[in-house]
Amino acid sequence: MPEEATAYLHYTMTHLTEIATALGETEDAALFTEYAEGAKAAYTYQFLSKDTVDTDRQAKLVRPLALGLADGAVRRRIEVRLVQAVANHNYQVNTGFLGTPFVLPTLTAAGRADTAYRMLENENAPSWLAEVKAGATTVWEDWEGKESHNHYSPGAVCQWLFDTVAGIRVAGENDFSIAPVPGGTLTHAQAAYTSLYGTVASGWTRSAEAVHLTVSVPPNTTADIRLPDGTAHAVGPGTHEYMV
Repeated sequence: MPEEATAYLHYTMTHLTEIATALGETEDAALFTEYAEGAKAAYTYQFLSKDTVDTDRQAKLVRPLALGLADGAVRRRIEVRLVQAVANHNYQVNTGFLGTPFVLPTLTAAGRADTAYRMLENENAPSWLAEVKAGATTVWEDWEGKESHNHYSPGAVCQWLFDTVAGIRVAGENDFSIAPVPGGTLTHAQAAYTSLYGTVASGWTRSAEAVHLTVSVPPNTTADIRLPDGTAHAVGPGTHEYMV
């Protein structure tokens, strides 16, 4: 399919450029950059220049946003259209294997974590909590539970739970970024990641008055903590607590 293939050609070449640059392979990096830019130009011409993304198909809106194919005013227009498409589908998941891993992160990046949480907490099928209501203790491959009962595509929501709800991201060999995004009806969340240097943990509780955040950073590591109010703190090992 031309749209998907062109988008992923750009995405793949962008990552190969990063790898080649890190390895010092400058000629390869230049070639991969040329391919990435060419694929993006082709995608823009064929799929973004004539309002062809005016659709309720969530995947068609998520893809150019998630894979770095839309910029500026075009990006903002697609973000607005994605939120509308999600609302039109009653905040149910309407993406397949390629789009589901990206839908919640893309909404969050667009400044609409509220919409992402509403999708996450939706109990009407197709949705993650509909599976829970049906007795699931893992994330199924299909919404009816007829296939694999432990599958990556819908299960990729777990990454968003770790790196956005709890806010834990690996920023370097011994450096972490902690930027939790509380939302929805959740009153608390907690997650931990066991790195080569030890366990980094992030947890928050929310009341009507404030959000209380506790972060644990292992020895010989550092972390950049960004609080929900936008303030930032560069910290070293230990337990750090904040109230915002």
